This record gives sequence, structure tokens and C-alpha cells, in this order.
Amino acid sequence: MGTGQEIGMKTRLAQKQTVLDVNYLQPYFLGKKLQFGVDAFMKKENMQDMSSYDQRSTGAGFFFGYDLGQNLSQVLGYSIMGDRVSHIPSGASIFVQQQPRRSTGSIVYQTLSYDKRDSRLDPTMGYILSMTNEYAGVGGTLRYLKNVVGGAKFYPIGDDVVLVSRAKAGYMLGLGKTTRIADRFTLGGETLRGFDFAGVSPRDRTGFKDSLGGMKFYSATIETLFPIGLPNEFGVKGSVFMDAGSVWDAQQKSPLIYDSSALRASAGFGLSWKSPLGPLRLDFGWPLIKKPLDRTRVFLFGFSTRF
Repeated sequence: MGTGQEIGMKTRLAQKQTVLDVNYLQPYFLGKKLQFGVDAFMKKENMQDMSSYDQRSTGAGFFFGYDLGQNLSQVLGYSIMGDRVSHIPSGASIFVQQQPRRSTGSIVYQTLSYDKRDSRLDPTMGYILSMTNEYAGVGGTLRYLKNVVGGAKFYPIGDDVVLVSRAKAGYMLGLGKTTRIADRFTLGGETLRGFDFAGVSPRDRTGFKDSLGGMKFYSATIETLFPIGLPNEFGVKGSVFMDAGSVWDAQQKSPLIYDSSALRASAGFGLSWKSPLGPLRLDFGWPLIKKPLDRTRVFLFGFSTRF
């Protein structure tokens, strides 16, 4: 109706994940240049291949977004959720079996971004820096502080050819409690191509070799995006990339846990398409540096944007 308000619903029904998310966004809240959004969600995840459990989460939240300067913006938000962990097999890691079966999270968060890119959807030059802080402990059973900083730089190096460098790092504190596996960091899939989802992570050496997640991580990417000969209006580009990173510090100290900060790296190529349903990516990646318990994945398909 000319106000720019958005109402959305996201659904996903798949073997590994079921998601229902309903959201609302008001870009000019109270007649000011102030974004206000609310959402409610239900998510079921099959984590058996990664950490030998299933998880069901329901929750809701809201956020405010506003400009602090010409290129500087901030988002402040709050979410509350309830989680239930189930279907843990008898052969699962003892550390997985020790996880609480039910948890409640009351979380406040903020994201600060400085964006100098020439385009948010298809940047060819400029850079973006961001910092996200998440505190769980305003009620609920979860207690942690999670901090992530990241950035990306875009360099035009020819006709429609762009070189991109990205880096990200995170650090988590348990605030006197052992954190859940689901809340810790992992790498793999979109975050470290050539490795499976949660394929790089502290891991139990026994049984199913379950991923336990880490309190610290870093990742970096060098990627070149280029046209492949199709008309520009098709929105299809090719890419070659090299990813690197590591995750470590499972919080527990045990000889049963393989926990290494050693570098992992991969390289590959891919295709991206700005489809009517959103940005679609096909990536093929191969590990260059890996450790014995890491899990690899050559082909990756999905809808995603990266900075």
C-alpha cells in the first residue's frame, strides 16, 4: 500500500530440516527512518550425521534497525526460544549424552555495520565491516556471550570481473556454565567449502565421531567472480575460490576429544545465479589441508548471499 511494509513466511520441508518462520517488517516505524521487525518460528533439525541428536526449537523475537551515520548502521534485537533435544542413540558421544534435553534462551543481540560497498546485492567495489554481540542470560537457562567480527573487500580487476577477500572470527564465553554443542561454532558447508556441514570442529574420537563445536573460530576466503558468456540480464556468474579456517576449544578437556586449531584449507569453483527465488549457488570444493577426523563434501547447493 505504498508504505514499504513487508510480511513474509518462510517454509522448508526436507529430510534434515523443517522450518516455519513468519515475519513482519516496518521500515518507517512511528513515521521515522527506523526499522522495526518481529518474527515467530518453529524449526526441527536432524543433526544425526553431525552430532547424533535431533533438535526442535520454537521462539519469537523483535528488532530495531537504524542509521548512526552515512554508512554506519546498527541493529538491536531480542529473541526468546525453547529447545528440545531428542533421539540420542546409545552409541553417541558421552558429551552429546550429557547435553540438557530441554533449554530456554532469552537473548539480546546487536550488530554494528559499516558498509562502503557500491551495491548490497551485487557489489563490485568497496568494503563492509561488521561486529555482532549476542548475550544469552536475560532469564532462561542458557548463559553465554558470543562475539563475531568480519569484513569483506571487493576489487574490480576487469570487465565484470571482481576479486573478493573475506575474513571472519569469533570468540565465545560460557559465563560460568558449560555451553551447548548447538550454540558453539563449527565450519563447513557455506562457511568452509570442500568440507561437510560441521565437518571442521572439535570431535569425539570414539563412537560416531560426533562434532562438539568450538568456542573460537576464524575463516577467510579469496574468490574471483567473472561472467561466463551469458547475457548480463541472466544474472549468472562463475567463480574460483580458496577458503581457509579453523575451529577449536570444545570447553571440555578430555583425551577423548580431538581439538586442534590447525589450519584447514580448500579450493574450487562455482556458479551463482540471481534467480527469481533468490541468489542460488552451486559450488565444488576440494580440501587442500585437512585433519584425520574432518568430514569432507565436494558438492554444495543452496540459496545464499555472502559478504
